[in-house]
Amino acid sequence: MHTSRGRHGNLTARARGFVRALAAAPNPIEPIVLHGNHNFQGGAELTTQLLAEHPEVTAIFAANDMMAFGVIRALMDAGRRIPQDVSVIGFDNTEISSIVHPPLTTIHQPKAELGQAAVEILLRLNSRNEPKDLEHRLLDVHLVERQSCMEPIA
Repeated sequence: MHTSRGRHGNLTARARGFVRALAAAPNPIEPIVLHGNHNFQGGAELTTQLLAEHPEVTAIFAANDMMAFGVIRALMDAGRRIPQDVSVIGFDNTEISSIVHPPLTTIHQPKAELGQAAVEILLRLNSRNEPKDLEHRLLDVHLVERQSCMEPIA
């Protein structure tokens, strides 16, 4: 596990976007970025570490929904209320995110469109007899608001 504050050079594109959005906010926030396993246990372990080092934390944005489920478990084990004490948000909008308690606020990714784009790119690359160029496609994501986040304080 690794904690970084201030320097965010080795982040994924998803994490870099998150850090940039916080920096561009009307009241910029310098996030605490933790690195670990991208699964339930990783989310729980990182949350336990975060609470030990920064008990004042009021919001956690997990890299994916599975990590967010681990975050929720660790917060509940620590006696923290969601969302009254700590807001939690995930990324992926997995099917189970709507039925956990509390229902998870998450970022929806268009999984079918991602799969379709991947197949189209692979088929096109496979049919060419020329050098393979990288191709980037941007697909829209959107916030799915549920009950794991508090309304922002005005």
